[in-house]
Amino acid sequence: MAQVYRHDNMMFTHKPSAARRHGPGPAATADVRRSGFVDRRTLLALGSAFAGTVIVGRAFPATAEGVAVGQDGALGRGQLPGSLPQLVSAFLSVLPDGRLGFTCPAAEIGQGVTTALAQIVADEFGVSLDRVAVSIAGAGEIFVNPGKGTQSVGQSYSVRGYLAELRLVAAAARGQFEAAAAHRWGVSPASCRLADGHVEGPGGRIPFHLLSEDAQRIPPSETPRLRSIAERHVVGRRVPQRDSADLVLGRTVYAIDAELPGMLVAAVAFPPAAGGRLERFDHTAALARPGVVAVLAPEAPGDPLAVLAEDWWTARQGLEAAAPRFTGDPVDAAILTARIRAGLAAAPIPVAERGNPDALFAAAADRVELTLEVPFLAHAPMEPMSVVADARADGCLLMGCFQSQTRARDAVARQLGLAPARVEVRSLRGGGGFGRRWYTDHAVIAARLSQRAGRPVKLVYSREADLAHDWYRPAFACKARAALAGGSIAALDFHLAGPSISEFGRPGRLGGRHDPVAVSGLPDLPYDVPGLRVGWSSTPTPVPVGVWRSVGHSHNGFFLETLINESAARLGADPLALRRRLLAPHPEALAVLDAVARAARWGRRRPAGTGLGLAVAESYGSWVAQVVEVRREGGRIAVPKVWAAIACGETINPAMVEAQLAGASLFGLEAALWGEVLFEGGAAACSNFHDYRVLTVREAPRVEAQIVRWPRAPGALPGGAGEPGVVPIAAALVAAIAAAGGPWIRRLPVAAMEGLEA
Repeated sequence: MAQVYRHDNMMFTHKPSAARRHGPGPAATADVRRSGFVDRRTLLALGSAFAGTVIVGRAFPATAEGVAVGQDGALGRGQLPGSLPQLVSAFLSVLPDGRLGFTCPAAEIGQGVTTALAQIVADEFGVSLDRVAVSIAGAGEIFVNPGKGTQSVGQSYSVRGYLAELRLVAAAARGQFEAAAAHRWGVSPASCRLADGHVEGPGGRIPFHLLSEDAQRIPPSETPRLRSIAERHVVGRRVPQRDSADLVLGRTVYAIDAELPGMLVAAVAFPPAAGGRLERFDHTAALARPGVVAVLAPEAPGDPLAVLAEDWWTARQGLEAAAPRFTGDPVDAAILTARIRAGLAAAPIPVAERGNPDALFAAAADRVELTLEVPFLAHAPMEPMSVVADARADGCLLMGCFQSQTRARDAVARQLGLAPARVEVRSLRGGGGFGRRWYTDHAVIAARLSQRAGRPVKLVYSREADLAHDWYRPAFACKARAALAGGSIAALDFHLAGPSISEFGRPGRLGGRHDPVAVSGLPDLPYDVPGLRVGWSSTPTPVPVGVWRSVGHSHNGFFLETLINESAARLGADPLALRRRLLAPHPEALAVLDAVARAARWGRRRPAGTGLGLAVAESYGSWVAQVVEVRREGGRIAVPKVWAAIACGETINPAMVEAQLAGASLFGLEAALWGEVLFEGGAAACSNFHDYRVLTVREAPRVEAQIVRWPRAPGALPGGAGEPGVVPIAAALVAAIAAAGGPWIRRLPVAAMEGLEA
């Protein structure tokens, strides 16, 4: 018979046969494998990044202010999070087999960061890429991204944030080995050189790993010599992701594969509506399912009902048998849309103004006035949220993929009343993120379930839970106006209305000021127009909103570029020629525009029912231009091809930059075609990929991606690659539909337009 416990006026049921825990102290080595492939996924030595290693560097105290990145300020922007000896010890080690161990500070979610950052280290240290063994760091302030101030992945800042630091660290470590060889041979360190995995000098040639014990006794220089561009042979090369073979053959260990001895698996049901509470559930029916161990009712509003079992399918069957019913705010799509549209009728918070836009609009020969709207969007990564937690009285272990390891650590520590140092994070690869893994709800819930169950718990969101319990890209509306004069644009005016990501759950945080994320890309828009005004009206929403790939740029790129395209149409001007005039002060922008125009053969005569659309945007330090081809047959449209070009400065791995650009183009395209989360009775109306569509291989257009090499200042940081390709694509698609004889679409997604089928 199940025992029933009361807790905070709620109940959870627990079978007495459930073991209280698997033993004291940290969990044993994890078994990470997928059912049916018992021997293909084994992650060894999880307690240490590299077992049996010799750590390079020495544990000298960090200076209070950190070490400046670069000697002349050209290499980076921030301060390093520790002294060079600390950093070398944290990032680099020598493995028993002679490889260089590298602890990657950033989460790997498919963007290839473990390859790109390893290329930087390999090049600066002096080994081939295949001689670098990579692990992903847990949580630690030593791994803070100097460009962001947090240990996190986002804003396309992994490579550009860590680049200068890793070059400095690898150069300092190289200097230790060169000095060790020099000491052994009795020569000057300047006469020794580490390359191809060996130190060469007057005394001969020796594999670097044979010098590791001597090297660790030599303090690294605070001002190491960085290699010149001519000395770099790994950075800039086209190499596949380091684990490509494992990905193809199914050997890659993802967060969803993690297991611990004695672990239970949880399936959860969340309140579908904001502020929802569990009204009733049938715990007896759930516990009657063979293999179900416990049913845990919510402890606080918004918490899920959880069913724990020996495997996930059994837990899910138990959850279905429990048949939970929730109450909540019955807000629906019409109410949410009305709130945002009401924001356009309110006086906005002033954000930016230049020139005299009122006078320029008054004197304009013509005006273009648009009302544009974009919907709520889900992240929908292929791997839903999952994490393993083992909460104990003296600490907690987390195994998963987090876009910020320290954020996950701190959130769990607060929830369990632990010091952050008592929460250990073991990082695994994630199957996509797009901003969703920045949030820590799954980690906190798993830790609480483990604490209550007294055993390690693996939490896996079902696809339905992943889509229904998200931090959505906020819906936005915009009144966009252009004053036309002299065959060009004299002024632009944008009034945005939408919820603030920064204030969600923290009302009043901005103190009446505008949200910089909400207006991204507009106050500093690159077009050379005499007048500009930008304003924003906050429209709070009960729907959880959060960061989504390219964040505010994702909607503002559509607003700005659609206004430019419709202005060109009103003027009877070529959209490319108009942009070239307005972007004349930005030669890098002209270069990407010209590149895609040549590739797409812009301006050629096209068959009836087809059209090309163009858009360009600057975001995250990179310029991206795209041309979309549309074929229209009656009310049905198809997208056969996309041309995309990026200028992002120094390119660590051209193949991966092109892949990121192509992937971002497809990600933005599917959102523009179909992406929309509607709410009915307070709940998200989508439940799986049948009603939240993503591009299939058969539907995806061919993407021709290219990198435009444009000289930047020596030592300038590169731009981002993962997000900029999302920004212009929707506007290019809409312009292509209009060029093919279709309507100008002013509310996304395209599929919502009556009379159109995509």
